[in-house]
Amino acid sequence: MTHGFSTTAPQQYQREFVVNSPVNGSRIDLGALNLPLHKAGMWGATMAFRYSGHTVFAPADCLIESIPESGYELKVKTGYGLKLWINLLPHPHHLMGEKCERLVKRGQKVKAGTPLMHLQPQWLKQQGFEPTGVICVRNGDKCKAVVASHLQQFVAAEDPLIHIYI
Repeated sequence: MTHGFSTTAPQQYQREFVVNSPVNGSRIDLGALNLPLHKAGMWGATMAFRYSGHTVFAPADCLIESIPESGYELKVKTGYGLKLWINLLPHPHHLMGEKCERLVKRGQKVKAGTPLMHLQPQWLKQQGFEPTGVICVRNGDKCKAVVASHLQQFVAAEDPLIHIYI
């Protein structure tokens, strides 16, 4: 279902950091998506999900590192240095970010739960794309453990998605 996640919290750690879900949705098997580099761990611990709704929210207090106009993705860095990559359409390059409204800019600091972008899932579905995506913990190898929440379904900006132990 996920790649690169620990199954339990370490016995000793200094701090637990919770990453909330950026979208409404449910976890899906990473193997269901054609993403060989994600499965191989190229971008760190990766969780796949099917999303619903139109808004992507900040999963934690963070700095927007990247939010390209030509894609349906963003990269953020938390106050603890944790780097996350949220990719809402892994293969939409030819769409060039159409029908995706970015609500924040690169370099902007935002609070957890801040709306980051609006999507039009129905339009994307009409273009032949399923509402699936991934969230990657790009530098989770620097943590004691990266543990996926036990939840199978989640509410954006409310439910924990990932527990990071430093």
